[in-house]
Amino acid sequence: MIDFIGKIVVLFIALAFVVVLQTPKISTWFNNQGNDAYEQQHYDKALSYLTTALRLSPDSVEAHFNLAALHEAMKKEDAAISEYEKVIRLDKKYFQAYRALVEIKAARNNFEEAMSFADKAQDRIHSVDTQALVKNISDRYAAESARKGAEAMSDGKVMQGTTLLNKAIELNPELTLPYQAFAIYYFKKGDQAKTGTYAKKVIALDPKNWLAYQLLGDISFSQQEFVSAVGYYKQVLDLDQSEANVYNNLGISLMNLERLEQARRYLSKAIALQPDNILFRYNLASVCRDGQHFDEAIKFYRHILAMQPDYPNVHNDLADIYLHQGQVELAAKESAAEIKSSSRRLEKDPGDIEALNDLAYAYVRSGDPAKGKTIVEKVIATAPGYREAYLTLGAACKKQEDIDCARQAFTKARDLSKETNFIDRELMSLRDIPRQTN
Repeated sequence: MIDFIGKIVVLFIALAFVVVLQTPKISTWFNNQGNDAYEQQHYDKALSYLTTALRLSPDSVEAHFNLAALHEAMKKEDAAISEYEKVIRLDKKYFQAYRALVEIKAARNNFEEAMSFADKAQDRIHSVDTQALVKNISDRYAAESARKGAEAMSDGKVMQGTTLLNKAIELNPELTLPYQAFAIYYFKKGDQAKTGTYAKKVIALDPKNWLAYQLLGDISFSQQEFVSAVGYYKQVLDLDQSEANVYNNLGISLMNLERLEQARRYLSKAIALQPDNILFRYNLASVCRDGQHFDEAIKFYRHILAMQPDYPNVHNDLADIYLHQGQVELAAKESAAEIKSSSRRLEKDPGDIEALNDLAYAYVRSGDPAKGKTIVEKVIATAPGYREAYLTLGAACKKQEDIDCARQAFTKARDLSKETNFIDRELMSLRDIPRQTN
């Protein structure tokens, strides 16, 4: 009897020993079955197999990783995160688990935690793969920060936007979007110095960034630095951008440089893109006038008046053309029309210095330079930096043969101008007029 009991005990010990030895293999079998079921998208079967595998071998790294991947496929991200974290607790160098955690956190826009897992992988494994993982998530974090920062700046959330854009620059100094967003913000704010700094940084990183060239062109244009403006605007066009404003500003810049035929060509392209833009039509008409294409200029001016009868200074421009052609009566009619038009504009806004200047010039052209001078002197007292007013004053003084007054007025207009020669010609023409004597 004792021998029988002994045999039974020995048998149980042997069976236990077999079970202990075979359990890992059995667990592996269930893990493999679970993995096969997962790949066939039989998720319920996969879950059953993997759960059994882990009951048999709770510390199986592979079973925990496969179960995490299964949870992720089943859109159970919290459960997946929990399993991936178990994997890296069991095996601190299991790279695939770190990568999976980084991706889940990044997909949730939780880039700080994603960066944390990537950094842990780099510290613990330090391989080419972990370096690439850190670089990838850092660049993605930078891109997302830049995108959100640009949106915040556009929405007027300046502090939030600035923080995000600076974070993007910290993570990836080679990313152009943060600098571009800053350039646009400062341009809208009117800070031309900072706009230029950021726009040039964008170009250094991306020489084909047409928007940065346009911003620099607009700055140069506003500062009357027309040579620089032409260069920047042509860069924009070379990059296959065809905004009407670029063609218009390029045309005006060339007009101020007295490259009139080129100006005419670019302004025509601006109108082709925006046929109803009355400002573009006025600019083209003025270039045609300055280039002595008078019939074409008259046609454009008449079209403008049909679109907007009181458009500023058109009648004055027509009067100048008719005087140049020797058609004194037509010129007088246009000057009279300008006086009426400017007066109507002043009824709406008595402080409109442009309307006052147009009115003063019309009186000069209509044969009453004294009245024109009185009006324009009031304009200058109100707006001492208004260049066109000095041109009108110079014309009035020239009409009155007051050479000193004319010279002072044209000199002041020249000082307020850049890169243009026509005022110098006006000054030269004063030599032919005898001085007034007391």
